[in-house]
Amino acid sequence: MNTIASTDFTRLLAESVRSEKNAILRDIAAREGLLPLHADIGGVVVLDRNGEILSKGWEDTGFKVERMRNLRLASLVEGAQKYPELRALLPDKPSTARECPECDGTGRLAMAKELGLLCGRCGGLGWLDEVIAS
Repeated sequence: MNTIASTDFTRLLAESVRSEKNAILRDIAAREGLLPLHADIGGVVVLDRNGEILSKGWEDTGFKVERMRNLRLASLVEGAQKYPELRALLPDKPSTARECPECDGTGRLAMAKELGLLCGRCGGLGWLDEVIAS
Protein backbone atom coordinates (compact mmCIF):
# COMPACT_ATOMS: atom_id res chain seq x y z
CA MET A 1 0.00 0.00 0.00
CA ASN A 2 1.28 3.45 -0.89
CA THR A 3 1.60 5.95 1.94
CA ILE A 4 1.96 9.66 2.51
CA ALA A 5 4.48 11.13 4.90
CA SER A 6 3.38 11.85 8.45
CA THR A 7 4.26 15.52 7.97
CA ASP A 8 2.03 15.66 4.88
CA PHE A 9 -0.84 14.07 6.80
CA THR A 10 -0.41 16.56 9.66
CA ARG A 11 -0.44 19.47 7.19
CA LEU A 12 -3.52 18.14 5.35
CA LEU A 13 -5.33 17.60 8.63
CA ALA A 14 -4.56 21.17 9.75
CA GLU A 15 -5.77 22.43 6.36
CA SER A 16 -9.02 20.48 6.78
CA VAL A 17 -9.58 21.92 10.26
CA ARG A 18 -8.93 25.42 8.88
CA SER A 19 -10.83 25.29 5.60
CA GLU A 20 -13.52 22.57 5.78
CA LYS A 21 -16.92 24.25 5.27
CA ASN A 22 -18.95 21.40 6.75
CA ALA A 23 -18.90 21.79 10.54
CA ILE A 24 -19.35 18.05 11.18
CA LEU A 25 -16.40 17.14 8.94
CA ARG A 26 -14.30 19.94 10.45
CA ASP A 27 -15.11 18.54 13.91
CA ILE A 28 -14.09 15.01 12.85
CA ALA A 29 -10.75 16.37 11.65
CA ALA A 30 -10.19 18.46 14.79
CA ARG A 31 -11.41 16.05 17.47
CA GLU A 32 -10.66 12.65 15.95
CA GLY A 33 -7.51 13.49 13.98
CA LEU A 34 -9.03 11.90 10.86
CA LEU A 35 -8.97 13.42 7.38
CA PRO A 36 -12.45 13.45 5.79
CA LEU A 37 -12.43 12.10 2.22
CA HIS A 38 -16.11 11.63 1.42
CA ALA A 39 -19.46 12.27 3.07
CA ASP A 40 -22.99 11.63 1.93
CA ILE A 41 -26.40 10.82 3.34
CA GLY A 42 -25.12 7.47 4.62
CA GLY A 43 -22.05 8.61 6.53
CA VAL A 44 -18.42 9.60 6.19
CA VAL A 45 -15.19 8.02 4.93
CA VAL A 46 -11.90 9.22 6.41
CA LEU A 47 -8.18 8.59 6.25
CA ASP A 48 -6.25 7.98 9.44
CA ARG A 49 -2.62 8.84 10.16
CA ASN A 50 -1.52 5.27 9.28
CA GLY A 51 -3.08 5.45 5.80
CA GLU A 52 -6.06 3.29 6.76
CA ILE A 53 -9.44 4.14 5.25
CA LEU A 54 -12.22 4.11 7.83
CA SER A 55 -15.96 4.70 7.56
CA LYS A 56 -18.83 5.46 9.87
CA GLY A 57 -22.56 5.76 9.32
CA TRP A 58 -24.08 8.89 10.82
CA GLU A 59 -25.90 6.79 13.42
CA ASP A 60 -22.86 4.65 14.27
CA THR A 61 -20.82 5.26 17.40
CA GLY A 62 -17.37 4.61 15.95
CA PHE A 63 -15.30 4.25 12.80
CA LYS A 64 -14.49 0.87 11.26
CA VAL A 65 -12.01 -0.19 8.61
CA GLU A 66 -13.73 0.16 5.24
CA ARG A 67 -13.51 -3.14 3.34
CA MET A 68 -15.42 -2.31 0.13
CA ARG A 69 -12.67 -1.75 -2.45
CA ASN A 70 -14.71 0.50 -4.74
CA LEU A 71 -15.80 2.74 -1.87
CA ARG A 72 -12.19 2.94 -0.72
CA LEU A 73 -11.05 3.88 -4.22
CA ALA A 74 -13.85 6.39 -4.83
CA SER A 75 -13.17 8.04 -1.48
CA LEU A 76 -9.47 8.37 -2.28
CA VAL A 77 -10.23 9.74 -5.75
CA GLU A 78 -12.58 12.30 -4.18
CA GLY A 79 -10.06 13.14 -1.46
CA ALA A 80 -7.28 13.57 -4.03
CA GLN A 81 -9.37 16.19 -5.81
CA LYS A 82 -9.15 18.33 -2.68
CA TYR A 83 -5.73 17.15 -1.49
CA PRO A 84 -3.52 16.26 -4.51
CA GLU A 85 -0.93 14.61 -2.22
CA LEU A 86 -3.40 11.75 -1.76
CA ARG A 87 -2.88 10.70 -5.39
CA ALA A 88 0.13 8.80 -4.04
CA LEU A 89 -2.34 6.45 -2.31
CA LEU A 90 -4.16 5.54 -5.53
CA PRO A 91 -3.14 2.33 -7.28
CA ASP A 92 -0.90 2.54 -10.31
CA LYS A 93 -2.65 1.64 -13.55
CA PRO A 94 -1.31 -1.74 -14.67
CA SER A 95 -0.45 -2.32 -18.31
CA THR A 96 -3.20 -4.97 -18.44
CA ALA A 97 -5.92 -2.56 -17.25
CA ARG A 98 -8.85 -1.91 -19.55
CA GLU A 99 -11.14 1.07 -19.85
CA CYS A 100 -14.17 0.93 -17.57
CA PRO A 101 -17.26 0.28 -19.73
CA GLU A 102 -19.59 1.98 -17.22
CA CYS A 103 -17.95 5.42 -17.48
CA ASP A 104 -16.06 5.09 -20.78
CA GLY A 105 -12.79 5.66 -18.96
CA THR A 106 -13.76 9.01 -17.43
CA GLY A 107 -14.27 7.83 -13.85
CA ARG A 108 -17.59 9.72 -13.84
CA LEU A 109 -21.09 8.48 -14.55
CA ALA A 110 -22.18 9.82 -17.94
CA MET A 111 -25.87 9.86 -16.98
CA ALA A 112 -25.11 12.25 -14.12
CA LYS A 113 -22.20 14.19 -15.57
CA GLU A 114 -23.43 17.53 -14.25
CA LEU A 115 -23.45 16.10 -10.71
CA GLY A 116 -19.90 14.81 -11.01
CA LEU A 117 -20.78 11.40 -9.58
CA LEU A 118 -17.93 8.94 -9.52
CA CYS A 119 -18.37 5.60 -11.25
CA GLY A 120 -19.21 2.85 -8.78
CA ARG A 121 -17.67 0.11 -10.90
CA CYS A 122 -14.14 1.47 -11.21
CA GLY A 123 -14.23 3.68 -8.11
CA GLY A 124 -13.54 6.79 -10.18
CA LEU A 125 -10.27 5.52 -11.67
CA GLY A 126 -11.63 5.13 -15.21
CA TRP A 127 -10.05 1.71 -15.60
CA LEU A 128 -10.46 -1.86 -14.41
CA ASP A 129 -7.92 -4.50 -13.57
CA GLU A 130 -8.56 -8.10 -12.53
CA VAL A 131 -9.06 -7.13 -8.86
CA ILE A 132 -11.38 -4.18 -9.48
CA ALA A 133 -13.40 -6.01 -12.14
CA SER A 134 -14.12 -8.95 -9.83
